[in-house]
Amino acid sequence: QRTGKSKAVQFKNLKWCATIPKEDLRYFGPAVYQARKNLKETIDNILNAAILLAYIETRLGRKQLSSTHFAFLNGSNGEAFGEDSRLDSVNATIMHLDEFDDMDMEIVKNRILPRGVGTNENGMPTRVEITGTIQEERGNLYTISQDPTFFKPPMFTIYHALEAGLIDRAFFRLLKEQLTPDEWLRIALCMYKGGRQFFQQKALRRMQVKGAEMLCHVIEPDLGKT
Repeated sequence: QRTGKSKAVQFKNLKWCATIPKEDLRYFGPAVYQARKNLKETIDNILNAAILLAYIETRLGRKQLSSTHFAFLNGSNGEAFGEDSRLDSVNATIMHLDEFDDMDMEIVKNRILPRGVGTNENGMPTRVEITGTIQEERGNLYTISQDPTFFKPPMFTIYHALEAGLIDRAFFRLLKEQLTPDEWLRIALCMYKGGRQFFQQKALRRMQVKGAEMLCHVIEPDLGKT
């Protein structure tokens, strides 16, 4: 966590969009707000670079840059979607699936990955990037890691991040104190180690996301009352 996984992917995607015409960059996540976080950070990178900001397309007098979309003069563009988003007519030449262990694999296979099966107008192959923190012992990340069709980079643990200066030692010590032994193995050392809760971590996180969408609030039990 907090080692710059998403940042590295965003900069690579932005370079592709700026230098290759007609790239369709699509960010996907378990929920649309999670995917839009990556899009927002990509747009922030555009806003911080004068040359990229000048490269934004103007259509009917309006700059094609908002919190949910951007488009360059070369026809490249970016948007974000969640698992439940409408994906009709959505095309992708670059697909970034973040928080992958929290995603429903059936939705990924049947609704998301087919967005990139068509022949791309710019002649480039569809690129699928998968990132996330390991959340399950035999989850989606583990399954993909066993698939030889996907390139798997070396594991980047918290000790690598510490040596590279991406996190400070105070945060390192705090994390080690706060995480359970299982969480430390999974999140900090990138080992496929599941939690020991009765409910799976994935199920608990889905409950939290749905509860937030429904504006549910935590209510402490009042003993003696129903």
